[in-house]
Amino acid sequence: MTKRAKKHNKQHPQQQHNKQHNHHNNNNNNNNNNNNNNKPVLPRKSLSNTRAFKCGVCLIFTALTTQVLLYAVSYALIYSTRHLDVNTYPELVCDAPLLYHNISYLSKNGVIADSYINISGWFFENTKSQEILFEKCEVYRKLCNIYNASNNNATILVVHGHGVNKGVALGERNGVLEKAVIPFLMAGYNVLAIDLRNHGMSEDAQPVSLGRYEYLDVQAGIDWLRGQILHSDKSSNLDLSRLDVDRIALWGESMGGATVLITAANDNDHHISAIATESSFGSAKETFSSWLLSHFNPLKAPFGIDVPIWLIDYIWRCITTIFPYELLDVRPVDMIQNITCPMFVMHGHDDTIVPFSHSGLIINAANERKKICRKRTLKNIECVVKSIFYKGGHVDGL
Repeated sequence: MTKRAKKHNKQHPQQQHNKQHNHHNNNNNNNNNNNNNNKPVLPRKSLSNTRAFKCGVCLIFTALTTQVLLYAVSYALIYSTRHLDVNTYPELVCDAPLLYHNISYLSKNGVIADSYINISGWFFENTKSQEILFEKCEVYRKLCNIYNASNNNATILVVHGHGVNKGVALGERNGVLEKAVIPFLMAGYNVLAIDLRNHGMSEDAQPVSLGRYEYLDVQAGIDWLRGQILHSDKSSNLDLSRLDVDRIALWGESMGGATVLITAANDNDHHISAIATESSFGSAKETFSSWLLSHFNPLKAPFGIDVPIWLIDYIWRCITTIFPYELLDVRPVDMIQNITCPMFVMHGHDDTIVPFSHSGLIINAANERKKICRKRTLKNIECVVKSIFYKGGHVDGL
């Protein structure tokens, strides 16, 4: 071996250490590669199943959340208060101290046996009220030509709609105090305006039933009037002995109109001489859809579209599920055949809350009842129906 070869083979100790270290690292890398090669590789199908499972969980969570929200909305619609802070008293009408009496009476609960609730009302005597309105209210003087002295012994029971009361602020949503009570007084009638249960100054009962149980409040109001007329104490402040017990008529708007229809259909003793309704619905379910689109339509402003019908139907199912009684039974149109007193129907062509088509249902049902009336031998029964339709929205007639 030459000296150069010996010199080449002779290495520095540091170089030998580096060589060994590199060899060790190579061995580690080989071991890691072997370990990675030994790990099981998940097939693509398993990965797809995992993703599908996660998507399914997300969909279930979204569905449950949506269900909870819809039930929350349904609960709010059913149980939210209908007692308005604003409640105009008759004294505030044209600064005229109208002559009226605060009255109250008991009405059957309807759901709980032997349970009663207190109903609040105002009774207006026509003679002095009409004189005050004519003298102090310029805006109502134009109505003086409708006065008829023969109406002085007749009484009209006025029933408000959903969410308002007997004395809602003047100019707000056409309160019945302004649009019904005062014109009837000017025409010479006596007027009893009441707060339905869960509204105004009356007590709360079960949730608002769109007329199903509210008719008991109107029925009890008729009984109160008849009792006052038949058993008036002339020494008291309220003497109704001059009134005619057989001349009691009903007027109602919107839900109040439906309540009037149901009351008249259950008037087996024929104590009601006539009824008038404005913007009344024939079926609660169809009215709910139009009402919801008018008051709760979050897609309208940003996207220009309405809430899908299937979603409205689903909310209705949620409501009927948690409601303490069956709302599908609230169909005044099916009860009109039992009404035997004259009817007067008003409705606006542009009504978006209770569509104008409901007036057609009511009118058709009222015309059909004529056939039934002809078969009856009851005296003093007139199955007359008259109507007036106007260009306007909900309860814009009077």
